[in-house]
Amino acid sequence: MKVIMFKPIFCKAVKSGKKRMTIRPVRKYPIYEGEEISLRRWKELPYRSDQITLLETKCKETRSIIIAEDHINYGGTIFKKNDGQIDQFARQDGFKDFSDMIKWFKNMHGLPFYGVCIRW
Repeated sequence: MKVIMFKPIFCKAVKSGKKRMTIRPVRKYPIYEGEEISLRRWKELPYRSDQITLLETKCKETRSIIIAEDHINYGGTIFKKNDGQIDQFARQDGFKDFSDMIKWFKNMHGLPFYGVCIRW
């Protein structure tokens, strides 16, 4: 079973079922559709405390993703800035809207961001 760790800001949404996807850098050991996954967080300090399981489930889908200032390329489907679908997509990942998502990804990874979207 592969493990996906979450930052505290996303844990409540993962546990409640509101957040059913995550966007990550490409993994050394990819997660495949149908594979069992364990969604977790650190109890206290990362790598210095126990892990708490939020949910154990199966991966339903993985797709490549590119996040840029003005669009998202989700496995070949383009969502453009100021398009209602892009805000809906950002909310599915636990953000308020696309601008909130862009701020977070720019801060954490830089843009454009190349990665994978994992759905469960």
